This record gives sequence, structure tokens and C-alpha cells, in this order.
Amino acid sequence: MLDFLKEQLANIEEQIKELYRRRANAGIEAVGSYDNMIKSKTAEYERLQKEIARFSTPTTESSTTSTPPPTPAPAADPKQHVINLVSSGKLQEAIKFMQEKWTDNSIILLSARIQSAEKQRDDGVISQADYGLARNRITNAILNTLKDL
Repeated sequence: MLDFLKEQLANIEEQIKELYRRRANAGIEAVGSYDNMIKSKTAEYERLQKEIARFSTPTTESSTTSTPPPTPAPAADPKQHVINLVSSGKLQEAIKFMQEKWTDNSIILLSARIQSAEKQRDDGVISQADYGLARNRITNAILNTLKDL
């Protein structure tokens, strides 16, 4: 059962990555639909993680009712942790974590891109739609960079 759940988790992870890629290239009218699909797949991903944890380690009933932390706990696989952060919309945390784990120049560029987009949004230089598009492109770049590491 545990192997099946892990296989399903990997499938959902790939689906989430693909949704982020498609969202990055989608028109503004389709971004909301992709956000909803990503949210749904992320919830399914988190449910499967809980199921895997339940089958992996014996737990008491009181521990299964506790609420998960707001930021995903670091996974054993650093790439998986980055994916968890991206799935939660925490791009800056994902980039910061990547900078701690790997020394690739593209990660520095990602950091600069997200900081620039947020500064432009805060300064009112770009619209919320353009900021969303920039975040989508950065998300896609994070996932592509992660594949190359």
C-alpha cells in the first residue's frame, strides 16, 4: 500500500509541475483556472503525504488530529522540499532554500527576479496581473532549474 501511495504522490507532483508550467504560459483569463487546479492538486498531494506518514510510522490517534505547520517541513529530498514550498506559493522561501543547498548562478538570478517583481508591485509600477505573470514565470524557472540540479 505504501508503494502505491508513493507512486500516486510522484504522479501528483508531476501534475503540479505541469500545471505550473502551463500557468506560466497561459493568458491572463486562464490563470485563475490554473490556480484552482493547482490548489486542488496541492490539497490532494498533502492528503497523500499524510496517508504515507500514517502508513510509514505508527502514530497515536491524538497526533493524527494535529494541524500541519504553515511552512512545509524540510523533506529528506531537498528538491522535494523546494517543490513543497513552490506548491504553497512561497517562492522566496524556495529560492532561499535553494541558495543554501546549491551554488548555481541561475538561483541568484531567480532571487533577483522575484525581488525585482515584488519591488515593482510595491512601487505600483506594474499591475497585479503583470505581477502574477512574473510570479508564474519565476515559478516555471524554479521548477526548470530544479530539474537541472
